[in-house]
Parts: sequence; structure tokens; C-alpha cells
Amino acid sequence: MSHPGIEEIVNADHACSWEAGRGHVHIVCDGIGHSKDTQSAVQSFCKQLQRANWDGTCSAEQMLKNNIETALQSVPSDYQGKCFCVAAVLAIDNEIALAHCGDCRVGCLTDGGVKWFTKDDSPLFQFYLDERVTKEQYLQSRNLVTCKLKVGHSCQGMIKTKTMPKPEHGELLLCSDGFWADAEDLLKGTIKEVQGSLNAFTSDLAKTAEDNFSLILV
Repeated sequence: MSHPGIEEIVNADHACSWEAGRGHVHIVCDGIGHSKDTQSAVQSFCKQLQRANWDGTCSAEQMLKNNIETALQSVPSDYQGKCFCVAAVLAIDNEIALAHCGDCRVGCLTDGGVKWFTKDDSPLFQFYLDERVTKEQYLQSRNLVTCKLKVGHSCQGMIKTKTMPKPEHGELLLCSDGFWADAEDLLKGTIKEVQGSLNAFTSDLAKTAEDNFSLILV
């Protein structure tokens, strides 16, 4: 799902999934700047990514990285300089390839709470984990455009990728910061407990969230 915040006219987030070759792609994007141009840039990127070649012979991780680079370069120049975060998964058989940039996250639900597979691209993230800055201070300082994908620029060195086994139990979670910033403290407990919390919470969040929020639960 993807919803605009109550203070935003335009939803510059985007979430989608599709079959790709022998597997499936899931992606969440978070546009920086709530404008129609940013929204169009993000949607164009996702459309280009969906049209990419997913039948290559390289590894799933390299294929995902290559296709993200190609899709970014294929966004019309009208949207030059528009920035966004991305979290993407290419799932093939019992393996998943992850790619992310910015503070969109990929993780999975476990009986010990959510387990994040990615780390936010922010100089203060480790300070936040070490409790050297408060969560409020971190949330106010993490949106650096130097840590986002930018239309017209290469994503080489920006996109972080990894390959890992598909979680045996639990569900994959991809989400934007508009979701995890409010829901992070609720993503605790068993899988069943978190699923119950999410069902109620997302309904309320659609009415109260200040920021756009998106999530995919696979």
C-alpha cells in the first residue's frame, strides 16, 4: 500500500511488485519533495525498471543493480535532479537479492520482532543506534540529498546490494521512512502479533500520518 500524508497533496511514494523472469520484484520508492514532478519521476523510474531485462545470465544481485542503473538513466531529462530513496528485492527460488539507497528499508517479520536487512544511509544512523542522538534528532537530520538516487546521475556507489537466503519463516517487509518512523516501535513480538498490530495500525496511519508512507508485506 502507498498513501499520502494528511499534510501532503501529492503522494511521491510508490510501491509495486511484478513477475520478473524466474522470480518476482518488489520495490518501494520515496520521493524527496512532495511535488507532481517528483511523483512523476518516481513513477517513471518504476515503469522503466519493470520493462528491464530480467532474463539475464548474471547473478540476481548484479541483475537487480544493473537494471536499477539502467532505469535511472532512462527517466526523462525533464525530471533532472529529482531525488528519491529506494528499497528493492528480487526473489528467485530460495534466494533474494536486496538493493537500497536512502532510508527505505528491507527486513522481515520474525518471532523476535522485525529484523532489518538494510541500514539507513545517514551519517547519524550509527549515532542513533548507539543512542548518542534521540530518535527525534535522527528523524530531523537524515534527509540528505547526497544519500539519495538522483535523476541524471549515476547510481554507481549509491546503491548497496547483497544476496541472502529467503527467510524460512516470516514475511519480507519493504517500507518507506513514513512507515517505519511511526511503526518501528510496534514491530515487536511474534509474527502473528506483529501482523495483528499492522492490520490495525496501517488503517489508523492512513488518517494520521504527516508523511507519505508505503509498505509491501510479502
